[in-house]
Amino acid sequence: MEKLRVFIVDDSGVARQMLSNILSADEGIEIVGDAGSGQGAIIMLEEAYPDIILLEADIGGGMSLEEIIGEIHNFNPAIKVIPCVENYTQEKALAAVKSDTYDIVKKPYDPKPLLRVLKNTR
Repeated sequence: MEKLRVFIVDDSGVARQMLSNILSADEGIEIVGDAGSGQGAIIMLEEAYPDIILLEADIGGGMSLEEIIGEIHNFNPAIKVIPCVENYTQEKALAAVKSDTYDIVKKPYDPKPLLRVLKNTR
């Protein structure tokens, strides 16, 4: 079975490293890149060509969550975008659903639910 190709987008280097550590421990997942901004991720899509993007919902950098997801899906509509949120407020949950995302992951990261969401993308 092919590995899931995951790209991490978070403006916190600590959060990117934490996700990388969790995901690297799973043999079925390959981390194909990371970025600290939505624009950085979009620039790297052609090189990384991920199956899944874990995207911090409150990412800064001049682009809204919806704009970032739109650009990702313009590149490849098959990429599954999973926003990572600090808490499940109704506003964020609704924004994620409206943004054509696959699922939501809660921060701080709990490895078991995170990996379950990723494995369910197959």
